[in-house]
Amino acid sequence: MSFVGNDAIVRGSGAAWRPLVTERHEAFRLQLNRFGFPPEYTDAWYHARDEDLVAIRFTPMVARNQTPGPGTGNAITLKPIEFEK
Repeated sequence: MSFVGNDAIVRGSGAAWRPLVTERHEAFRLQLNRFGFPPEYTDAWYHARDEDLVAIRFTPMVARNQTPGPGTGNAITLKPIEFEK
């Protein structure tokens, strides 16, 4: 899926994001392990330097299907939800 928005805010907190990145990395490794992928397979995606870690917050205005196949590029209906502020 790809998202398009025009109100992005980039926050650089670097090392503050490391616990979340580590948690997501471990979860992804477990998912791929079921299919025989070794744990090292995902390392390149998750081993960024702390100073390169950022969070990007934005309001999606458009979402598109990016899965290969006949539906690629088709718009996906977005449903608004409320988040805690």
